[in-house]
Amino acid sequence: MEDYLKQQIKEIDQKIEEAKSLLKEPEMTSLAQAEIADLEHQKEILILSASSPMSASEEEEIEEGIEVNLNIAIMEIRSAAGGDEAGLFANDLYRMYSRFATNKNWKIEELDRSEGKLGQIKEVVVKFVGSNAFLLLQKESGVHRVQRIPKTESSGRIHTSTATIAVLPQVNASQILINPADLEF
Repeated sequence: MEDYLKQQIKEIDQKIEEAKSLLKEPEMTSLAQAEIADLEHQKEILILSASSPMSASEEEEIEEGIEVNLNIAIMEIRSAAGGDEAGLFANDLYRMYSRFATNKNWKIEELDRSEGKLGQIKEVVVKFVGSNAFLLLQKESGVHRVQRIPKTESSGRIHTSTATIAVLPQVNASQILINPADLEF
């Protein structure tokens, strides 16, 4: 990570030198000064990020000015490729995250659920409320894969199944603005 930041800072320094060469041209002076100021600001941000890890409040500010509650996470688990076995795998993931939340003393609220047969889950949406719930779960988003001999297989073949997980923070409703011109009926 440090090498990446050093490379980025080096590239910004090169751009600053290029912009300084434009200061000699009278019609480009104001543009060059604005470019240099912007690049210096970018460089300062990179240097600060290299010297100290982000705190939770800084991560909140990065969310494009939207205030989020880091103690609430909304998780969606969907079965994907793999047929019946994918639904069983999605159920296993749901049980795993529920147990994790219970061990952390978080509240669990099931918002939506769509089931198949044999204890399969097609889709489940869960709300976890507890200390730093979103921060602890945010990196779980993505496709999860399992290879195993499923309960649904009679001849002992190994199946590959997947499930997708999305984790989102809860956004305060008062901060969402919908332009009526954007609505279609």
